[in-house]
Amino acid sequence: MAFATRIDYFNQNANDVIELVASAANKAYAVNLTGLSERGDVIARDLGGLREAPTCDFVVKAAGNLVIELGAIHTITTSIYCLLGLSIATKAATAPTVQMSGESLQEAATVSSTVTVPTIALSALHKAQILASAFTLSGAGCKLTECNLEVKANLTRATKDGDTLAHDVSGASITVSGKVIQTGATAPTIAAAEGWTLTQPATSTDPDEGYTEWSFECTKDLESVEPSGE
Repeated sequence: MAFATRIDYFNQNANDVIELVASAANKAYAVNLTGLSERGDVIARDLGGLREAPTCDFVVKAAGNLVIELGAIHTITTSIYCLLGLSIATKAATAPTVQMSGESLQEAATVSSTVTVPTIALSALHKAQILASAFTLSGAGCKLTECNLEVKANLTRATKDGDTLAHDVSGASITVSGKVIQTGATAPTIAAAEGWTLTQPATSTDPDEGYTEWSFECTKDLESVEPSGE
């Protein structure tokens, strides 16, 4: 059986922690122009500014640190891709997964502003993991059952006729969300770590037949760094 060829849009082939298992190009036109008749029928159509918004899916193959810089670019043949997003999903009895996302840039594009994501320690064990050390959890009989991380930078473009002439990267925040099961009489204590804010306080759900489940969210704002000499 011949498996599909996966494209490493974000240059992670040498990563010792994660392994690429799927990728998608996600092509679309920046300009989709239509002209209408007096009856509202489309009588003319023009397309322009073909772009890609690729994603790469990974599994965690070994314990280690994930070090990511949003705004980093990678060239494949003549196409240039900018890394803009990272998401991580961990859950009880489930293999942890990682996804990276970004967008294609203009020909001969170079690195503009970048955003450094805090180092994220990952385990290859199939369990819920406190990601990016974003919070602490305590309480007898209280266990983390799910924890996810999401961070995405904003890509802005200077364009003409849908084609990109220049770009920049800014406006990133990293969000870690989690779920905790309470099996005892004591509610969990969830506290945001230094530099983080508990943007969604712990909220409980009490099902008819089941243990109380708590959900919460922590956020850390990240600053972009301009390229030297700009």
